[in-house]
Amino acid sequence: MGEAERQRDQLAAGWNAIERDPRSAEEIARIALRAGSPHIEFVRLLGASLFLQDRFREAIEPFREVFQKARTAGAGYHLGHCHLAVGDPKTASAVLEQVVREFPQMVQAHNLLGISLAQQSRHREALAHFAFAMERSPRDAEAHNNMGNALSELGRYEEAISYLEKATELTPDDPQARNNLGNALFKLHRSDEAIATYRKAIELAPDYAKAHSNLGAALVERNRYEEALPPAKKRWPSTPTTPTPISTWGSPTTAYTGSTRRSRVTRRLL
Repeated sequence: MGEAERQRDQLAAGWNAIERDPRSAEEIARIALRAGSPHIEFVRLLGASLFLQDRFREAIEPFREVFQKARTAGAGYHLGHCHLAVGDPKTASAVLEQVVREFPQMVQAHNLLGISLAQQSRHREALAHFAFAMERSPRDAEAHNNMGNALSELGRYEEAISYLEKATELTPDDPQARNNLGNALFKLHRSDEAIATYRKAIELAPDYAKAHSNLGAALVERNRYEEALPPAKKRWPSTPTTPTPISTWGSPTTAYTGSTRRSRVTRRLL
């Protein structure tokens, strides 16, 4: 067996392993790289395996190398994703701006760029990228949710509600979308609707502390004090908490719903 054929077999084994055991894929990539393989595909495999283990800081360097040398859309996307996951939205947006310039039709990159801009309070700029994502992928619930929250951050609550309602329609089992919709309704003093929406979020996720807190605040707004205290048996804030970057924008670490889906998406985008 020649060297090229042996490396192809190693790569195939690595990508097959990543579907069920990213640690095994990582080891295959590291063995090949320690042996001096110049194949950029092993660097790509290493980055993907680290990403799927939520080891985002370690995955940055492999993805950076792949993006610099191979200039693939997926490597740039995941590089931006990793920077965002470790709390560096400024670097993430710089990377993702390069990605959308070179690969302007990549919906996922536009949505993630919007998230990184929103986390820098650059909400007006974020709107254009969320709008692009929705136009290209009308059933993308995350893009609708993010558009609604960007509009909320700008005080445009009436506009926000239509997008947040669409997000709940597309993903009826998503408690975050319900919570964010409840926040927009509350800001418009539509407290009864907000209460019902927060209750639905809690029904979907009984331990969702932010929704409990917001429900309590909305109940206080309606002078329903006795109802406000029992759910968490603690004092409620006088106003609902505004969505944090994690709940508002859908942290990259929770953008995929399971390891199998994450590995498939990662492999496809790379």
